[in-house]
Amino acid sequence: MSHNPLIWLLHSPARFIAGLIALGLVAVGLLLATAIGTPWATSQGAGEKQRGPIAEAVLPAPSATTVEEDPVHGDRTLGPKARRVLDRFLDSYLAPTTPTELLRLQPLATEELWRGLKVANPHNLPRGPVRKVEVDAASPFSTIFAVELPDVRLLVDVVREPAGIRIASVEPEGR
Repeated sequence: MSHNPLIWLLHSPARFIAGLIALGLVAVGLLLATAIGTPWATSQGAGEKQRGPIAEAVLPAPSATTVEEDPVHGDRTLGPKARRVLDRFLDSYLAPTTPTELLRLQPLATEELWRGLKVANPHNLPRGPVRKVEVDAASPFSTIFAVELPDVRLLVDVVREPAGIRIASVEPEGR
C-alpha cells in the first residue's frame, strides 16, 4: 500500500466524502473567523444601522457631495446644499454689469455652463429680484429649481459632480 494521502483518501467513497466534508468545514470556519474580525460583520439585521465605536470609525466624513435627507420630498436628494448653491449663483448671475463680474460664477457652474457664461454679454442676462423659488424636480444627483423673476421664469438645474454641487443649466421655462 502506498503512503500517498491522496490515494488513501480516494481508496473508498466513504473516505472521499468524509474528506470533502472536513474540507468544507475548515473553509466555513475560516470564513467565519475572517468575518468576525471585520466591522461589517454584526448580528444585526441588514436594514439596521450599526451602533458603537466600530460604526463611527467606518463612517466617511461629510463632503460637498454628501446626499442629505430632504424634509419636503422625504427622499434622498441634494437638499439644502443645492438651495445654498442656487442662492449664491443667483446673487452673481442676476447682477453682473461687466464680464469680469461673471468670474464669480465660475466656481459655482459646471464646465459646460461656464463655457457659455464666460462669453455671455452681462446685459443680456435676466434681471432680478427673485420673486419665488420652488423645487420643480429632485433626485439624489440633481435638483431643478423654478426661479420666478419679474419678466421670466427660469429652470435652474443643480447637479452633484465629483468636484461638488454645481449649476448645470439655466433655461427660460418653456424653452
